[in-house]
Amino acid sequence: MKNQYFGDSRDFFKFDLVLTAIEEIDSLKFFTYIPMLTEDDCTTDGNVTQYNGSRRMDLDSLLKTCLMTSNRNIHNLSAFINSQNNIGYHPYKEIEYFCHASRMDYFNGIETHVLDNAVILFDPDIGLEVKNMKKWNMYLRYSELKQQ
Repeated sequence: MKNQYFGDSRDFFKFDLVLTAIEEIDSLKFFTYIPMLTEDDCTTDGNVTQYNGSRRMDLDSLLKTCLMTSNRNIHNLSAFINSQNNIGYHPYKEIEYFCHASRMDYFNGIETHVLDNAVILFDPDIGLEVKNMKKWNMYLRYSELKQQ
């Protein structure tokens, strides 16, 4: 995840999905967000910001306010999630950049109690590992997902 992406259509989809899961599944009470935050770059990724947010207008308002004020930062999610009824929020290293060289320490630092009764969202820039990865810090490895 890069802050330059925050507020795009993919964010609306994934945060809406997380909130819906917590609302619909009684045993889930927490949202644990593991952003794998990387530094912004000069790409235009994250520029798809036109979407219909009427399904969850409060989330839509947050994301579009961040876009309009040029305040695209994942830290803005904290106050919003904490304002939701009966949802605990566990952001992990939301201001610290993830890098390939220290990835073992990054994942080993996740406290196990934040995983209990939680929807856990790993948010790498690209996704799960593939055969030909050029930028390792943009992927989540299957082994890292499995260890959690």
